[in-house]
Amino acid sequence: MILQALLLTLAAPEADHLLGNDIEFPPLAQEIASPEFSNYTDLMDRCVWQQPAAYASVSTVNWFTYKMNKNATGSAVLSAMPMALFIPTAGMYTACEVMGGSFCYGVTGITVGGTTCVLPSCTEEDLDILLNKVLRPLVEQKVLPDPAGIAASLVGFNCHNEDPRFSDDNAAVGVVAFLSILGFVSLLCSFVCRLYESKDSIYALLEGKKTIDDSDSDHEDEKTGFVRPLNRQSGVDPVDRSYIMKLCYCWDLSAAFSELMTTSSRPTNFLNMMRVVSSVWIVYLHTAILPEENAVENGQDLFEYFKSFRAYFNVPGLYAVDTFFFLSAFLVALVGVRSWPREADAPVQAKRVGMSYVDRYIRIVPAYGVVILATYNLFMYVSSGPFIRLGKNGGTMARDCGADWWRNLLFINNFDDFSTGSCLGHCWYLACDFQLMMLGVLIVLGYVHRSRHTAIFTSFLVFASLIACYFITRVSDDQLTGGFNKAYVKPWVRAPPYLYGLLAAFAYTSKDVNDRIKAVVANTVVRYCGYFASAAILLGCCFIPWAAMKDNIEGEKWSKDQIAWSQVAYHMLWGIGLSILTLIFVNGHGGWVRKMMAHSVWEPLSKLTFTVYLVHPFILGLLKISYGPNLVHFSSWWLTLASGNVTVASYVTAALLFVFIERPVASTWSLVSGRSQRRAAVRK
Repeated sequence: MILQALLLTLAAPEADHLLGNDIEFPPLAQEIASPEFSNYTDLMDRCVWQQPAAYASVSTVNWFTYKMNKNATGSAVLSAMPMALFIPTAGMYTACEVMGGSFCYGVTGITVGGTTCVLPSCTEEDLDILLNKVLRPLVEQKVLPDPAGIAASLVGFNCHNEDPRFSDDNAAVGVVAFLSILGFVSLLCSFVCRLYESKDSIYALLEGKKTIDDSDSDHEDEKTGFVRPLNRQSGVDPVDRSYIMKLCYCWDLSAAFSELMTTSSRPTNFLNMMRVVSSVWIVYLHTAILPEENAVENGQDLFEYFKSFRAYFNVPGLYAVDTFFFLSAFLVALVGVRSWPREADAPVQAKRVGMSYVDRYIRIVPAYGVVILATYNLFMYVSSGPFIRLGKNGGTMARDCGADWWRNLLFINNFDDFSTGSCLGHCWYLACDFQLMMLGVLIVLGYVHRSRHTAIFTSFLVFASLIACYFITRVSDDQLTGGFNKAYVKPWVRAPPYLYGLLAAFAYTSKDVNDRIKAVVANTVVRYCGYFASAAILLGCCFIPWAAMKDNIEGEKWSKDQIAWSQVAYHMLWGIGLSILTLIFVNGHGGWVRKMMAHSVWEPLSKLTFTVYLVHPFILGLLKISYGPNLVHFSSWWLTLASGNVTVASYVTAALLFVFIERPVASTWSLVSGRSQRRAAVRK
């Protein structure tokens, strides 16, 4: 029920059941104040059907008629002429095909605004003219009702006569060719590696390679940094392979899969479950938003859902990003403090800082770039049917990538104006995380040389960030985010969880501090108080945005101070709760909960959380296009099942990206740059 009010130009009592009895329709012949409307009668003749009865015989679409003629005074008059009403109706696309018409739908910038069947002579440009020159003025003059306010939200029309031809899209063909080449390289290298391993030890000896006994264990390749299975048949040590073979193994699909499935035993393994659960909750939250974009047939039920306590379980999706910030900082500091030398001179330290940035950039950008390319160029071709063009240039999620892709690859896209669009808008997190990582590496370097002073400085930064959060969000009316553009996506507001992650790692790596923590948490009463405090903080944090959302729906607006203090509490407390839990678990406590979180099943999944975050909007976009203009019947079960399907599809897609793109490029970079050798040299 989106465009009915806009394109309804003839009142009829029988229309009441479509738009509701509370809508007033214009009379049968309605004079319009401007004579310019009569200039478009030829255009309407090109677009509207002259025999509605024939169309109605193959469709359930309701018909209304109008025609514009000039009266004696030169004004336009509405009178009888058939015009299809924009009503989402089952079978309409098929009926339109039978009639030989052109199936068109309005686009609101988010999703389908409604559908109709026009004459094949009618173009999208004709419908745009009708919208801007006829329908919007009619609404402005209150000749046509517009209860949903669609006149301002419509951005245009799409008409579907046939699926776009992939072969005519040079950009899409180029992207597929590029991806095919990468896939071919992986398959070729896999074949060469298997052929190499099929040779016996004599072949290896003839090559002058050192042989080893089959009983030797797998080990980490010094060049690539990845665990390589030994050549069991030839006995060739991976370290002694030629450079070409080492490069080939970087693109070996078997080695990539082995790397994905490899598990380890570390004190921090419980963090793997945190990462996986956080990624799943993000998918759940974004799936919950989908009915708002497509509209639901049971809107009151959706309204009641977001007011009820059930919506509380959407909130952890908001905090999942803060969990990623915390984990990112904790692991950066953990590696940095343990591996960076204290005695190195300034040029060496500067080089290590620079290479840390480059290593992280190379780690992220290949998969990131492929997702941008594929979403912008291929999204339209992974489906079929009348709504396929909603995916043109990646649809609403990637339509700005054609011009702004470079902002994403420079990690400055969190400074976009999200009210007008952004290339893969959800990737603001990657930009914010990279910016915080650049600061975090410098803080870790400072901690290596001046631990006490750096810890105090980091605590000061937490305080400064919370002050900035208060004053920035105090001017916002957004109860849920405190202002998306100015606060939610900015590093100076999102910094506290990241800084807490650094401080937690500093406490764990400092022998004196961690010994005191061990002594404290060894006491059972204190430890369980810590569990209770952490759970209370984390669960209590989720209450803040839930209450904000509930009150906003019920029309209870918060004051500026309420919004500001709620945002400060949100950003301050979540990181504290995670810090308490992490410092207890990392020191070996936690019982069966820690064992469950540290189970090996989580490690392969945790390696995919980055790419899952990247691709899940792509999967959600396919789900949205599949609905077209059809209304979603919302329920908690629908949300659970839909988010589950999207999660599984996202992890499968992420695994393919890891095996074919992420791991091969990262392994090649380690081989070419000597990344693992740099780490080994530092450890010595």
